Amino acid sequence: MGNRGAHTDLPAEARAWVSRVQTFSSLRYRDYRLLWSGTLFTSAGNWIQQVTLGWLIYEMTGSVFLLGALQGARALPFLVFGPLAGVLCDRFDRRKLLMANQVFLALLALSFAVLVSLGWAQVWHLFAFTTLSGVGWAVNNPLRQTLVADSVPRQALANAIALNSIAFNISRVAGPAVGGLLIALFGPGTNFFIQAACYAAVALAVFPMRVERQGLAANQRDSVFANLREGLNYVAKEQTTLALIVLGMIPSLLVMPFITGLMPAFAKDTLHVGPDGLGFLLSTFGIGAILGLLGLATLGNIKRKGLVILGAGIFSGLGMVALSRATTMSLAIPFVIWIGAMHVLYNAINNTIIQTITPDALRGRVMSIYMLDVGLMPLGSLLAGSLASLDAVPLALLVGGSLTIALILLASIRFKVIRSVA
Repeated sequence: MGNRGAHTDLPAEARAWVSRVQTFSSLRYRDYRLLWSGTLFTSAGNWIQQVTLGWLIYEMTGSVFLLGALQGARALPFLVFGPLAGVLCDRFDRRKLLMANQVFLALLALSFAVLVSLGWAQVWHLFAFTTLSGVGWAVNNPLRQTLVADSVPRQALANAIALNSIAFNISRVAGPAVGGLLIALFGPGTNFFIQAACYAAVALAVFPMRVERQGLAANQRDSVFANLREGLNYVAKEQTTLALIVLGMIPSLLVMPFITGLMPAFAKDTLHVGPDGLGFLLSTFGIGAILGLLGLATLGNIKRKGLVILGAGIFSGLGMVALSRATTMSLAIPFVIWIGAMHVLYNAINNTIIQTITPDALRGRVMSIYMLDVGLMPLGSLLAGSLASLDAVPLALLVGGSLTIALILLASIRFKVIRSVA
């Protein structure tokens, strides 16, 4: 894989320190450091976009329905374009493809920033921008994940995936608050100019990467649809991969939509706190995620990964059940931190196993199928909202947590192979 083991431009003293500290050991690899820095920029742009679009459409329409529909418009392209994006990852140079995708996202954000700043933006512009951004991210996500595996040796993959998730969640802690502050100080248009700059910075960050891959010519000899069919057949036949993909869909349906979607109502009606309390509550999820990922990065290649995934999923569900009983911020915060930590452990270890056992020539297609779970989030949000409307948010959290536990237990029975994955 080319220069996976390269240590160039990192001083000897720094290499020695990184080697001793297992938590950050993947940063010794030059290509991975470049990719990791790009993840910081792209996640910053992502969170700035999320908070600004939500504020903008609610300010323009006052409609909660359109607010939810806008989130769905971002997720749906993953179902349509995600598998094709995986084919692109396996047919073309991943570094160049990532650069082109970031330039597309930057130009898109810049165009929308001009519309908003001039006061020309209409509701349909928001939906068009969100949908096109979703297409870009449907390509971005599998690309970035496959490049992580391309930029480090296999034994460092678990650490690299954990650190990559940390880079994403760092922005998750501060991003919403910073985005809101920027709206108040400079208006929403400025945020999209900043987002465009972040995406352009990613293209510059990954430009010096020197990742080499094998098998490109073999993939390019076949048609796009033949490549796609090959990826689908591989997933269907490999029981371990199929089990991990099925398990990966459960949190996207029953954990994240319930936690992120219902928190505003839970904060106001159950915990009796205002917007500041809501912001702090959402930030604690990111804090829990970072703590869980730091633990994973420090532990390195833990044994019996399959059992750890099942345990983390069950503990996520138990955390939701416990959260449903909380009536004060002091009780709710520890449970939200716990859910954040368990959720990212579940996803990071799942991701690590899939990337480890998948042949490089198929990795893009497999990861794009794995990431179809993003398209389930609107369905999860609909389920969460329906349950909450029947009684209250605590009931919805209780049902969501219980269903999470039940489905993970059923998956562990159906796919017995997952319990023996080491």
